[in-house]
Amino acid sequence: MEREFPGEGRFVIPIIFGSDETFQTNFSGDKNIWPLNITIGNILSKFRNRPTHSAWRLLALLPIRPKKNASGKVDTDEEMRSSLENIQQVLATVLAELKTLWKTGIEVVCPDGKVR
Repeated sequence: MEREFPGEGRFVIPIIFGSDETFQTNFSGDKNIWPLNITIGNILSKFRNRPTHSAWRLLALLPIRPKKNASGKVDTDEEMRSSLENIQQVLATVLAELKTLWKTGIEVVCPDGKVR
């Protein structure tokens, strides 16, 4: 579905999200975390993907449960469903502002000095 952008000087900034399991530390019981990172798509990938350019920013930590609980048993379907609902709540909260921005927009100062 294509959307029209009324008015001259409007544009879309693509937003890219990424997440991957990250080892936290040996000092916290060998726990892993799932960070949700964000960047914008109009940065060339050769720059965006270099760690030294810091193009990716931490947006949130996702509440992903380990596959096995403390007793070594695999979670039940209900526990996994509850975990998925928690993740969806975090994403809904974090991304809620994007819906408003899509409808109303935001003024951005571009490199040429113009406000769009």
